[in-house]
Amino acid sequence: MIWPRQLGRHSFHFDFRGAAFTLADSADATIDPAVYGWIDAWLAQAQDRWHLFITHLPPVDPNGVRNGSFSSRREASKLIAALARGAVDLAVFGHIHTHVAYSLGGVECHISGGGGGWPMRWDGLARHFLTIDIDPVAQTHDVKVVEVP
Repeated sequence: MIWPRQLGRHSFHFDFRGAAFTLADSADATIDPAVYGWIDAWLAQAQDRWHLFITHLPPVDPNGVRNGSFSSRREASKLIAALARGAVDLAVFGHIHTHVAYSLGGVECHISGGGGGWPMRWDGLARHFLTIDIDPVAQTHDVKVVEVP
């Protein structure tokens, strides 16, 4: 893969207008073990604020038929437990070329991978993207799926 070879892996956290955003690199079906210390610190730092967590692959495939998840169920469990402990408000994943809304450890999750690659048409949704309206003061959000004709 050209990206990691030239630029390395990227995981980072930032705050914007009262909300916290954590992005963890899982492009090779795992998160670098060193990053888990950062994630724990970022989650603790944002415990009382609205918090979005984003990573490429979902920790587990929500319906088990697409083979799009972390390579280790043990690691998936570790991440899910951390997100639950950190009271993350919303987690967004990609990789699987469809939309799935579900919950992991009490955390609202959305897979949205309909912007690139071949869409998985057999589940009735083709190209799409998500809009996410966030109110960090009220600590609420609204996720909408927008289909692209």
